Amino acid sequence: VFDKNLNIYFFSTEDRRHSKEIAQNPHVSGAIAREHAKGLKEDSHRGIQFEGECRLITKQEVKEAYELFTGRFPEIVNYHSMENATKELYRIKVSKFVLFDTLNFKEEPRQELIWDETDKSVSD
Repeated sequence: VFDKNLNIYFFSTEDRRHSKEIAQNPHVSGAIAREHAKGLKEDSHRGIQFEGECRLITKQEVKEAYELFTGRFPEIVNYHSMENATKELYRIKVSKFVLFDTLNFKEEPRQELIWDETDKSVSD
């Protein structure tokens, strides 16, 4: 899930490889792509890449971050508790987004956005 500042949150356990690597080096990157349906043409690729810093959330952030999840995925309470969130819930503070969209930006499908702290806010 994400918040109004486009921070990305995810659950993981501390014994996972990526969690151990984040503990050693918080700089992360990732990608989210639109699922390709059968028969889509080459000119319809869309997705977003991001980079930023990742860490476990703090006790002060637990309630808000956990409520983001339960608001979007109510069944999460069956798998993760608010009490364990400071050991399982991570936040990625995104510093850069790259949109790849051949549908809307045919000439230059790679659109880079440097995410300045002062610009960080999206309306609900």
